[in-house]
Amino acid sequence: MVLTGVLLLGVEASCNYPDFVFVSATAGGTGATSGDAGSGGTAGAVGGSAGAVVGGGTAGSDDGQSGAASQGSGGESGGQPASLCGVRPAPAPDECFNGLPDGNESDIDCGGDDCQACFDTTPFRVEYQCGDPNRSSLSPRFQLKLWNEGDDPVALATLSVRYYFRRNGVTEPIHIRSGQTILFQDVVPLYISDDTTWSIVKINADEDDDYDVTIDIRFSGAYTLLPGDRVELYQELFAGNDGVAFDQATHYSFESSAVPYQDNARITVFDGEQLVWGYEPRRGGDRSCFVRAINLGGDAVTLDDDDWEGDMAGALETTGVAFDGPPANVRPAVQGALAEVLASGYELAANQSVSVPTESGDYLAYVYAVSGAGEELGTFAIEDSAELGAFKAGAIEGTPGWAKLGPYPVRVDDGVFDFSCLSGVVRIAGIELRTPSTASH
Repeated sequence: MVLTGVLLLGVEASCNYPDFVFVSATAGGTGATSGDAGSGGTAGAVGGSAGAVVGGGTAGSDDGQSGAASQGSGGESGGQPASLCGVRPAPAPDECFNGLPDGNESDIDCGGDDCQACFDTTPFRVEYQCGDPNRSSLSPRFQLKLWNEGDDPVALATLSVRYYFRRNGVTEPIHIRSGQTILFQDVVPLYISDDTTWSIVKINADEDDDYDVTIDIRFSGAYTLLPGDRVELYQELFAGNDGVAFDQATHYSFESSAVPYQDNARITVFDGEQLVWGYEPRRGGDRSCFVRAINLGGDAVTLDDDDWEGDMAGALETTGVAFDGPPANVRPAVQGALAEVLASGYELAANQSVSVPTESGDYLAYVYAVSGAGEELGTFAIEDSAELGAFKAGAIEGTPGWAKLGPYPVRVDDGVFDFSCLSGVVRIAGIELRTPSTASH
């Protein structure tokens, strides 16, 4: 098996919006419910805009996946045609992203036949303040103010806010720490951090795309954003504690000069499925579908309506050491089937591997990694690939961290999927394989 040379884009849970890897937690300790919470089989919304349209599904949360722990799952079933899996649509032309009102645009980079719609009539507005203006930063941080400047009240739980950036090789797990949320109803502050979820959304972008990760911010609870009200948010982004910094110059939503606050149209707001503030960054946006997944060291489970296999009754081979325990207490918090998945697996030291019989073909692969008792930095590969990345095991705010590593484009040509530890120690709990994408243009 070898890594393919195909450049792929966004990966979606059960043909939905790109898979969520929940690595954030609220200040009160509330995390997301699961790695892909919210899809209903092969349904939910697509990219926060098309779930109920493509395939007839009824969207829950606007991407059909995410949700705070208090919300549970999102989209209901409706089904997306299997033929759409792995198809990447043509992206918008370059002039839609050059900062000029050219082509058939009605304003700068918006309107006309080719570019995304302008949002000049929106009742919402986002102000942004940069917390660290340096290009290289171990902990990028920023503050936001989300205003309702319209005439009608809005249910806060219908809104989502998205900040776009690039990983550029930082060490997993990527997570939000010290997130805070305050709802100002007139001048009265209401602290709602416990009802806010900061989630990390990863895609496998190519060099022409403006991002490969999104911070997706969502709210639960029966809060109402009245006309003139605002929500203030503070978040601080971290990666594995090994000294590798983020390059903020490559972050689509970053603006070093934003001190004090200024409007930022590169941060988007969705009301349900509708984009109501900002302009989404450039990417084609492919669709992938679930193929198979293995709960390493554990039993068969159903996770977000996808059927995971157990440890394959001896068919799996490993040179690592098994670990097993009660449902995992990890950061970010999980529950249900995902907690079961993260509770068991194999600890791999250098030159140790896990091998799973798999039908030959092309896949997008995810690997679920979880911290143990130590703070080992482990690097890993798939079959004969070079190093794909690193996972820094350790505690996040006193609780073992975890991450959904990937997606990695993989070609299995020998009937076996192999995951190997190159150095240090990596504890893996699950393997998920999905359809890859091909360009339609």
